[in-house]
Amino acid sequence: MALKAVKTKVQVGFGKKEDKTEKTMARLQLAQLVSLDELAENINDKTSIPVPTAKMVLEYLPEAIAQFVRLGHGVDVGFGILKPSISTGAYDDPDKVEVKKKRFTFRIKSKLRDILDRLSVNIVGDETVDVDDDSGSGSGDETPQGGGGDNGDNE
Repeated sequence: MALKAVKTKVQVGFGKKEDKTEKTMARLQLAQLVSLDELAENINDKTSIPVPTAKMVLEYLPEAIAQFVRLGHGVDVGFGILKPSISTGAYDDPDKVEVKKKRFTFRIKSKLRDILDRLSVNIVGDETVDVDDDSGSGSGDETPQGGGGDNGDNE
C-alpha cells in the first residue's frame, strides 16, 4: 500500500506577499494515529503476549527510557536509538551560553529504514499554503509538514 502525499504551493520569502516566491512541495497525509490499545492488540496477534501485558510494557517504556537518559545515556529501543540533545545559541561570551531547547534525537536503525525505503508515495492534488518567514506557521488553512525533522514536537 502506498502512502498519500499532497502537492502544496507555498509562498516563501520575507516581508510583503508581493516579495514572496511560490514553490511547490509535498506533505504526507497520514490516515490516522494508531492507539496504544491497537498497538498492544497487534503485538498480541503476532506474539501471543497478552494484551494487558503488552500494554503495560508500552506504557512503562517512557519511564524506563527516562531512567537511563537521566544518567546521560542514549537508549537503543530495538528499531532505533533515542539520545537526549540540546540546542543553544552561539555566543561570543562563554558565560552567556544557555540551553534554549531540550529534546530527543531519534536515529532509526537499518531494519526500519529499509521499511521506509520500500514504501511508495503517491503525490496527488493541490492546495495553497502561505508560510511566514519567521513564525513557522502558515496563514492559510494548512501548515505544511515536511518529511523530516520533528517539528519541535518531541520535547
